[in-house]
Amino acid sequence: MDEQQQPGPPPEPPVPMEDRDEAGTVRRRYAMAGGLLQGVMETFDANGVPESRMSFRQGKLHGASTIFQAGQPAVQMTYVNGVLDGEVRSFDPAGRLTAVTRFLGGKRSGDSQIFRPDGSLFRRETWQDDQMHGPVEEFNPDGSLLRRSTYVA
Repeated sequence: MDEQQQPGPPPEPPVPMEDRDEAGTVRRRYAMAGGLLQGVMETFDANGVPESRMSFRQGKLHGASTIFQAGQPAVQMTYVNGVLDGEVRSFDPAGRLTAVTRFLGGKRSGDSQIFRPDGSLFRRETWQDDQMHGPVEEFNPDGSLLRRSTYVA
């Protein structure tokens, strides 16, 4: 006779938590499940201004995450099981996009762009396995090509 396994108890829902400083200001807000970070963790400075917003799944960075500077996004990124995967977008203090770098499995991969403060494209790089590989182009402020090089590993 075959023994049938009974399903185990359902996982416990994440428990919301907050850490506060001596003045009572929330410095960190997060949730724990089974002793591991689960869901969004937010950190704040002493004035309550956001410093980071990171997504976790079973204790590992997973999903959209943002680092703030003076309350404004400075870097936006995506993680998959603790590893950078997808676009990393960087911003200057005025909120202007300064760079877009693509990651695959924690390594730079594909096109990356660097922008001037006016938003025009300054440089485009091609990456493979975390090394520049392929065309690298620099542009004049009017958008015309200034220089083109080709890298191999």
